[in-house]
Amino acid sequence: MDSSPRRPLLPISVRITLFGVLVATAWTAWLKRPWIGDIAKICEVGTLSGCGPDGRDLCQIRWLDRTLLRFGLLAELSASRTDCGFDGSLLRQWAAEQGRALCPLADAMDTGADVATLCNPQWLAGCTEQNRPQTCARACLRSQAAKDCLAAVMAEPTALGRVRLLAAFARDHGWAGPCEAATQLEQADETAQSAREASDLAAASRPRWSTVHFAAPAVDGEIDPSIIARTMRGSLGDLQECYAVARRHKPGLQGRIGVRWKITSAGRVRDAEISYDEVANKGVRQCLLARLRALSFPNPERAVVEVEMPFSFSPPPDGQP
Repeated sequence: MDSSPRRPLLPISVRITLFGVLVATAWTAWLKRPWIGDIAKICEVGTLSGCGPDGRDLCQIRWLDRTLLRFGLLAELSASRTDCGFDGSLLRQWAAEQGRALCPLADAMDTGADVATLCNPQWLAGCTEQNRPQTCARACLRSQAAKDCLAAVMAEPTALGRVRLLAAFARDHGWAGPCEAATQLEQADETAQSAREASDLAAASRPRWSTVHFAAPAVDGEIDPSIIARTMRGSLGDLQECYAVARRHKPGLQGRIGVRWKITSAGRVRDAEISYDEVANKGVRQCLLARLRALSFPNPERAVVEVEMPFSFSPPPDGQP
């Protein structure tokens, strides 16, 4: 009987190496799940990756880098980017070769490129200057919805209307960032509006033959004085009626009345009072306070805003009622 020890089939070092290779292979295979084709993973990345809306794009790219079996596939897809953004046609071609009829990511790439193009202020400005929306649409836009949006923007006469169209299109198609073209249009419209309001405010503060007018308000708080002036301008007709009634009893009635009040966070008037009164007529004074208390202003950025505003009452020129 042979009592010599039996040698192992493989040396211990070789067995350890083989075990390490087996573990590494199993771990790599586990990381590559789900075990479906690379094109299917790319087309369905939004569903398969589980990435939320925050940092979605970076999360999906990392997921694909980890799970794809074919190296360089994402780089090849990125190389298909054009001046108008990513084109989903290459991905659709790959999907068709794999027998896939639908590829959601290809549609999302086209939609994202369309939104980015419409929200590009330089591209939109150039298209507007040419006034040829169909040519611009053929050059870059892929979806019919984007082409319709461009046509509507070109036909919209107001800057505010164009802002709303662009912002709505970007929002409806999941655009997470700001639409720069809409932002620039909005800023331009606000600048023009501020200039008009400043001109109106300056005109309102100049002495002129008008039975009732007011000077620029003194404001302590976070609200634009031009907004207050615009709101008060809508009440001048009522104040003129009050003043006309008072002048029937005293034709030479004239002077200035200063009013102080507070605007609450809800935009309502509070603590309205007369700061000085040169007219010295109870009816005019009460009418002015009543009209003021009925007004509603835009909500101020700070809790309470204090306002003081002078009103001037003067008879019209001789021969006018």
